[in-house]
Amino acid sequence: MTTERRFGTRVDRWLVRSLIALTVISFVAAYQALVMPGGGKWFALVIILAGAGLPFWVLRSTAYTVSEDLLDIRSGPFSWRIRLGEIESVHPTRSPRSGPALSLDRLCITYRGGRHVLVSPEDRDGFLAAIGQSRAPP
Repeated sequence: MTTERRFGTRVDRWLVRSLIALTVISFVAAYQALVMPGGGKWFALVIILAGAGLPFWVLRSTAYTVSEDLLDIRSGPFSWRIRLGEIESVHPTRSPRSGPALSLDRLCITYRGGRHVLVSPEDRDGFLAAIGQSRAPP
């Protein structure tokens, strides 16, 4: 029987405020596209999907699932599958680089020949234990 453990992401308030602002701006832009002469219904739909739909999807779906030998990372349309045995190191970072982490309180996971992915699990210690790592150094 495979045991899986799912970890939600930590979410910074500034990010939520930024996503709300982006959504409002998208709706305003979509409205402007709709009232343009000739109507821009398709353009308005693209604006709504890209400016509001994608950020909402990422916000609602970002999570990390650890099974016996696999770390499965999901964030909107993006996903990573990392074998636990391929993890070379884990260290804390506040890097603003792009990644499936919705907080700047992050862990940088180095795996398979120097590849990196940034994560921000809400339960950092539980996550580290689940992937077989000791506490990350400060």
